Amino acid sequence: FGGVSLDSYPYKAVDFLVDHKVKGNFFNDFNSGAYLLGRTFPDIKVSMDGRTEVYGGEYFRGYLKIWEKGDTQLFEKIVQEYQLTGVFLSSVRQLIPAKFLNYLYDSPDWKLVYFDYDAVIFLKNIKEYQDLIMEHDIDLLKWESEPLDIVKIGPKRLEPYRYYYRAFTLESMGFDDQAKKEAKMALDFNPSYAKPYELIGRIYAKHEMYEKAFKYFRVATMFQPGNIKMRYNLASAYFDIGEHEKALEEYDRIIQMKPNEPKALFLKSRVLIKLEKYEAAYQAIEKGNALNPRNVEDLMTLGDQLAEEGEFLYARRFYELGFSSDRHQDLLSEKVGDLYLLMNQAQDAVHYFEKALQINPELNRIQVKMGPLNHLNPMK
Repeated sequence: FGGVSLDSYPYKAVDFLVDHKVKGNFFNDFNSGAYLLGRTFPDIKVSMDGRTEVYGGEYFRGYLKIWEKGDTQLFEKIVQEYQLTGVFLSSVRQLIPAKFLNYLYDSPDWKLVYFDYDAVIFLKNIKEYQDLIMEHDIDLLKWESEPLDIVKIGPKRLEPYRYYYRAFTLESMGFDDQAKKEAKMALDFNPSYAKPYELIGRIYAKHEMYEKAFKYFRVATMFQPGNIKMRYNLASAYFDIGEHEKALEEYDRIIQMKPNEPKALFLKSRVLIKLEKYEAAYQAIEKGNALNPRNVEDLMTLGDQLAEEGEFLYARRFYELGFSSDRHQDLLSEKVGDLYLLMNQAQDAVHYFEKALQINPELNRIQVKMGPLNHLNPMK
């Protein structure tokens, strides 16, 4: 009562820094900064400690570009500007974005010296850290899961989040076999823990082993039937194994749970196209487009799918929904022009190709397409 759970903080990772008397300037995630600073000052100076009002909006937006978007050019700029020599990324109750994590692991300038459920620590590959790097440099290809003492644990119902967080980080870095081992350890610990099932299913889906992915997604959904993410995974698995009617049922269930979900309407439309229910597919995507009119990419994806199936008129209707937006108008016009070309309607094709060129004169490929049309088009 009144205490603070150590599991809420990356205490083991900070213990590593303290025990090895590490000094330097560190880039760190937003959530760990205050704790890291409190335990390591003055040896370690942090880049962010939660006081956004102190750092200012521009600085914080820069941090988000690195953390969320993996802006490595900006990261290297601040490495030079602030002479950063370490990176501390906490994974306690949060997931580390994969792009930035993979950049650090693949870079010869940074060495992974600590990896566990609570954080990863990279040190700059410089002279001051060579002894520590030689002793603790981690090759994740050789990663071995912690052994479980189930006898000691007994029948206690606990959430083995430590195994899950290690598994998630390993999977995001492409170490899928090691991630599966960690996730399966979590399931040995607690077979009703849904997240490891979902992660293993995602790994199998990534490797196009869809039947196995379905089995794990199914169990994950059984344990968390109200979890939208689990429902999406299950619907996708049904689609991947060719059970399109089942996939449609799942997307309808998601829409019942969250009616204003444009993603579900897009995916429902994709399934309906597979089922050759084109008018229903159009109605679904029309509703999704009304909720998110800037998502032109999905309209083009579905229009392309219809064009490949020879449904040119429906493809045109899908593309034309995108004209209500202000995005990718050149590409939409080109795609409609391509459809008219396939339908042997040269004059209409030229009209849309010219429209695309007016928006984006750099589309040289359209000039190539229009070359033969000067002869075919009676208006020329």
